[in-house]
Amino acid sequence: MIRLFNQTYFTVASVFRIDYNTLIYFTHYVRFIVLRRFIVAKGKVTFNENLCKGCGLCVAACPKKILELDKTRLNSKGYHPATSVNPDECIGCAFCATQCPDVVITVERF
Repeated sequence: MIRLFNQTYFTVASVFRIDYNTLIYFTHYVRFIVLRRFIVAKGKVTFNENLCKGCGLCVAACPKKILELDKTRLNSKGYHPATSVNPDECIGCAFCATQCPDVVITVERF
């Protein structure tokens, strides 16, 4: 049995033939990866709706599925602009901004 948060590092070191300092570094790295899964970044996405042509590439690229085309409004060009339906769920990944061909999306991470 291997416990990462206890003093049973020597069992792992003897199996993989690594020294104690490397093992301590590895366990800190594993702890970071485990904690990182629970700490989610927040973001804020804004659109320049007058330039949006409603292609929907940002909607398809969003991993949290918080973007959609607003079918109730038209912008100055006559297209349905993209909007965020649940902005609190944004993780700030900027996949939507990289997919936008007209560069109308700005993503802020905090």
